[in-house]
Amino acid sequence: MEFGSPWQQMDASKRGVLLRKLADLLERDKLYLCSLESLDSGKVFMPLYAFESGFVADMYRYFAGWTDKIQGRTIPIEGAYFCYTRHEPVGVCGQIIPWNFPMAMFAMKVAPAVACGNTVVVKPAEQATLSSLYMGKLAIEAGFPPGVINVVPGFGQTAGAALSSHPNVNKVSFTGSTQVGQAIMGARAKIKFKNEKPLGRLGGKSHFFFFGKRRKGNFQIFGPVQSIMKFKDMEEIVARANDTKYGLAGAIFTEDIDTAMTFTSRVKAGTVWVNCYLPMSPAAPFGGFKMVLLLGRELGEYCLQAYTEIKTVVMKTSVKL
Repeated sequence: MEFGSPWQQMDASKRGVLLRKLADLLERDKLYLCSLESLDSGKVFMPLYAFESGFVADMYRYFAGWTDKIQGRTIPIEGAYFCYTRHEPVGVCGQIIPWNFPMAMFAMKVAPAVACGNTVVVKPAEQATLSSLYMGKLAIEAGFPPGVINVVPGFGQTAGAALSSHPNVNKVSFTGSTQVGQAIMGARAKIKFKNEKPLGRLGGKSHFFFFGKRRKGNFQIFGPVQSIMKFKDMEEIVARANDTKYGLAGAIFTEDIDTAMTFTSRVKAGTVWVNCYLPMSPAAPFGGFKMVLLLGRELGEYCLQAYTEIKTVVMKTSVKL
């Protein structure tokens, strides 16, 4: 992102207009886009079309509303000085996304970064690249200046590694395995980005507890399957839930409010659902504890902190303000 470029000079509210336009184009082409996603990644078409695509569009619109509200503060300090802060874009953001939610992950990483005025280079998983490439096409149609939203397919060992180790990439956001996340952190350390605020999630292990009645029906699962285990009391399930290096999310089903409040306060997980599972909102921060999280949160106001740098300006004045 060069000083004086069309993107750098663009009024912040205009970035919101472009993000809303991108959401509109996504909804216009959602039949094609969801078909593409289903064929490419193997995801079931109807949930993509009926639910996920709408959530993706909501993410673009939510962060569109933030573009002209990223503000600094005036700070009273001693002496004849005027002190204020500016929240400035970090610059070029490398975005490495996984294969399981390509369309949603693209929006989750691109929308807040662009809202803050950054440029992005997205490296989709080699197993599912087509929806990301199509979103890049829609970004051009929406009117984003050249070089703002870039999509670079490739293997992790080549494209991903090059993106992670490139000195002109100011931030890397990654969602995927712990091993790859650690390799990315190592690559960033070698180019001496000690002050970088990395963003990402490693793994995705969640707990699911039912309190005293058996529930019938079918439940969707993701990842390795754990056999059902009985438990005696709250102490036992809290110990089980926290006995892991991962802590993305957890859920509890109970009719007792004290049980719900005790569990939500004691379990070490970034999101805890009570009597439900997986409702998400662009406004609600999402991320985990322990090894699941590198730093910061995705979604919501909190994630904007990872995509800006805070600059303090102190100006000498003739009188004390």
